[in-house]
Amino acid sequence: MPRHLQGKAALPLLGGCFPKGHRLALLAVMPIIEARPGERHEGEAAKLALFQQLLLDGGQPPAFALHEPSLHRFGAALRSSRRGLTDAGVDKANELLDQHLFSRALDAIVATKQTD
Repeated sequence: MPRHLQGKAALPLLGGCFPKGHRLALLAVMPIIEARPGERHEGEAAKLALFQQLLLDGGQPPAFALHEPSLHRFGAALRSSRRGLTDAGVDKANELLDQHLFSRALDAIVATKQTD
């Protein structure tokens, strides 16, 4: 296991706090989590940060949402069980994360233009 993914892992809050959309999104960002932090390009880092913020907004504790070994362990468990999580769903979650990032980038550009 890569060094950046070693360490104690926290568990997510279960129940309604980790909906199917978040599980699909976690599977979508697993390749980013598995890449070493120095090997991630800016877009991948932004996508992971967006996902982590969505988890925090969804009620997950920071000890889980911001801890990559915890995300990796839970994502690996999801990947092996895949109960109701299809490849098409993972692709759609990945697309939605990309659209959300694009929307944020456009908002930042518009905000910059309005201050000029």
